[in-house]
Amino acid sequence: MSEDYPRVTALVPCYNSQEFIKNALSGLAAQTWPNLEILLADDCSNDNTVDILRAFAGEQGNVRLIERKRNLGWLDNSNDLMERANSEFAFFAYHDDVIAPDFVTKLVTPLICSPKSVVAYAALNWVRPGRPAEVRHGKALSAPRTALGRAAKIALLRSDWWLPLHGVFRTDAARRVGGLKRNLMDELSADHSWILHMALLGEFIRVDEVLMDKIVRPGSLSLAWNDGPEYPGHAIRRAAIREVWSSPAPWPTKAALDLALRYKILEKRIIHGVKGEGSFF
Repeated sequence: MSEDYPRVTALVPCYNSQEFIKNALSGLAAQTWPNLEILLADDCSNDNTVDILRAFAGEQGNVRLIERKRNLGWLDNSNDLMERANSEFAFFAYHDDVIAPDFVTKLVTPLICSPKSVVAYAALNWVRPGRPAEVRHGKALSAPRTALGRAAKIALLRSDWWLPLHGVFRTDAARRVGGLKRNLMDELSADHSWILHMALLGEFIRVDEVLMDKIVRPGSLSLAWNDGPEYPGHAIRRAAIREVWSSPAPWPTKAALDLALRYKILEKRIIHGVKGEGSFF
């Protein structure tokens, strides 16, 4: 009986994805986990995305489709989906990513066995325009055994800090974070502070197996990540500082992370000559 298994909710924010959404939906339909709910949200697409979603919802018995009346953007669309998830576990299934059939099973199982954990993530194939595919493992993120160690890795890593966003998380922990939040650059890398806060709430589990194709398409916001002088890393780190101080972490942990993040802001200004606006906050 599917009721014997904890419910897991797939959160699928969609926008103008008619060219590739079917691959993502096929991956969701093929999941082996018995108790899976799929939440689809079309963000006022102006192509045929919503027609594809309606057809998929009509074929599957575990799908809820939300058709937005106005465009929310990926951040608010994602946050609303998190609020609607009526389950113990959830994950973001972004419209251009394809997950393996046992993605949910292999990530939820270790979460169930480890009550102190809040996120389980796997290795993935990172596919970018004009470049060979890379396997990203995120080994550094799961190594620290303390909240400070985990958060420091996320705060200071140049790459792979974003992998846990593509894992399965506990919904109660995500609600304690309060959702994805905008920074000085609006939605750019808004997931950074969310992941950082999650790291302060519990352990991260890494499954060393490729369970997803993370496909970055031309024009994707993901391509904006660049830590050269043109990348507004100071804005992301300022948001991280705010997130640290809003977390339930003890004061010494908050102070240590605050200092590390301020150092990175200052370091970048010195090396690249980037001028921040106002104070470090």
